[in-house]
Amino acid sequence: MRWEIDIADTFWLATLFYLGEWREMARLTEKLLRDAIERADPVAQCNLRMGRCNFAWLVMNRPELARDQLALAETVLRDDSFRLQDVSLMMAAANIDLYVGDPAKAFARIDAAWGQLETIGCLRLQQPRIELGLLRARALLGLGGVERRREARVAAELM
Repeated sequence: MRWEIDIADTFWLATLFYLGEWREMARLTEKLLRDAIERADPVAQCNLRMGRCNFAWLVMNRPELARDQLALAETVLRDDSFRLQDVSLMMAAANIDLYVGDPAKAFARIDAAWGQLETIGCLRLQQPRIELGLLRARALLGLGGVERRREARVAAELM
């Protein structure tokens, strides 16, 4: 029965995320992760360290901790297959890249995974398709911002 509670908690956290209740989501993510660690539940720990839940550490302005948590989640998923958990890993990593100001790295991650996303049928599902499209758009917008900053620097140097 514990896995059912874990799934309900994940939906609860997703709801808080979509409602913009990010501080509460961050607080609960940390609390639920501590509980999963105490229960020695690697699946629950993994799910609380990636995907939307990884935003918890970005909300707290701790991108290094977000990367550390993601690295811990990756240790649970150690094979060459590509599955929905890998989509969550990639999305969390791209969000961290965007947060720290590296849209090129974020876009490269998304672009490299796009074929696999199509292969596993992820892009046929409405919610992941929308979230992945939004993430891709954010990375592209970030790339435009990087280019504008570069152009501004060059213009300033010419003056």
